Amino acid sequence: MEDSKTLIEALYSTRRIIGRTGKEFDGPKGISSLNNLKTIEQMMERYSPRKTLEVGLAFGGSATVFASTHKKNNPTGLCAHTAIDPLQTSHWDGCGRLRLEETQLMEFVEVIEERSSVALPRLMAEGRQYGMIYVDGSHLFEDAFIDAYYCMRLLETGGYLLFDDCSDPHVAKVIAFIDASVPGLERQAETNLKQTIARYLGKRQLTVYRRIGPVEREWTARFKRF
Repeated sequence: MEDSKTLIEALYSTRRIIGRTGKEFDGPKGISSLNNLKTIEQMMERYSPRKTLEVGLAFGGSATVFASTHKKNNPTGLCAHTAIDPLQTSHWDGCGRLRLEETQLMEFVEVIEERSSVALPRLMAEGRQYGMIYVDGSHLFEDAFIDAYYCMRLLETGGYLLFDDCSDPHVAKVIAFIDASVPGLERQAETNLKQTIARYLGKRQLTVYRRIGPVEREWTARFKRF
């Protein structure tokens, strides 16, 4: 079996991605940044969450890293990773599914082709919990806010919540709300100088939180500007 590092290198050496019906895409555009994938890989290796979730499948870059680590750590952990993407078949022409099939990882991934605003409440109603969640779906404020609302509640205490593209103004506003008003989520410090510089330059890609307690607010909580 190829390890995560090999799979990541293969993703970033691809210059053309072809979908199930022959639709072509330029690669690696649309794939999570190399730093993000390496961070996910490192966190998966360090914390070994039993169940993981992501919003946004696209070409299957992050799903490949999640699934390959699940396969390594727990070969019988079928569907240990859940990926939500309403456009996987229509827009992405099944590229994410194809990649998972080609790398023999499909059995470790449950793909839900629905809007996250529909799928996430259902997962919460089913009582599901995840040790790591990666949010990389629609970057519209309202969509990212809904993703954040449900994902922080689907996250196990002690689990990690990761937001991609945090320099995007829509996503940045959601991050600002969490920092100002959400109890129980602790923002994690940058792990290297490159990430620190990116934050100062306003080009931060990834923001990571750890759930340390309840995320529900009192109904009488005062509004805080964010």
